[in-house]
Amino acid sequence: MLADVKGEGAVNHIRITNSAVTVRQLLMRIYFDGQTSPAVDVPLSDFFSNADCSEYRRISSMVICCNPRKGFNSCFEMPYFKGFRIELENIGTSDASIYYRIDCEQKKIPPDTLDDVSPPMPTANELEII
Repeated sequence: MLADVKGEGAVNHIRITNSAVTVRQLLMRIYFDGQTSPAVDVPLSDFFSNADCSEYRRISSMVICCNPRKGFNSCFEMPYFKGFRIELENIGTSDASIYYRIDCEQKKIPPDTLDDVSPPMPTANELEII
């Protein structure tokens, strides 16, 4: 477990680097507000838009930054009302060391904030193929 925070606020920044041989062997799960199913459940490198770290691919945007040697940064603001939990699971056969920092801010979140956080994804039936 990387974080287990109670209260109301927002995750502002996640920075993480690791020594995993295969970066997709580390799964990141983020739970909000006591939910039993994760809101995020992806390989760590996929979350940071860098699924294949076999060669360095620089990404520098307002919300994601990937630096040399697997220096991953996320600046997505992720609000929560009751708390959040972040877990990392190694499903690979080799050990991995990690260094991380998670910045969050305790603050009042307006009730309508989450209306824009997770727009519903279209299903295959709703997609129009052109």
